[in-house]
Amino acid sequence: MKFKTAEEVIKRDNCTKYGLAAGVMTNNLNIANTVSRSIRAGVIWINCYLTLDPDCPFGGYKRSGFERDLGIGRTS
Repeated sequence: MKFKTAEEVIKRDNCTKYGLAAGVMTNNLNIANTVSRSIRAGVIWINCYLTLDPDCPFGGYKRSGFERDLGIGRTS
């Protein structure tokens, strides 16, 4: 979805019931930092999507889960 302001993105995202992952596409580093620090999601990608490192724990917020999967020493 396209938005006009970062505040609109943050408000809309934080009103959802889920928070597994988010992607931010922007050329403005300040907007990328503001949005990624303000929304509640397990993983937030900047200018890419679905790039995962198996050594990095992955999980969500809200109704998207309470624990983390993968990561060093985890098998599932």
